[in-house]
Amino acid sequence: MKIHARINFSVLNANQQVAKQDLQKVQERQEMAKVIGEITNNAISIATYEEREKINKLGLG
Repeated sequence: MKIHARINFSVLNANQQVAKQDLQKVQERQEMAKVIGEITNNAISIATYEEREKINKLGLG
């Protein structure tokens, strides 16, 4: 393989590796955002439980 061809192949391979790592980072961040959203939703449900129960008992819900 000529030097020029090897360099092009190496650059292409490096770019593919970076793209895979970037995709993995994006997927990890999306998963973290999903988990944070679920935790937040649960925290809000817990924090508002008593008020929601009062509303339900009054028949306003």
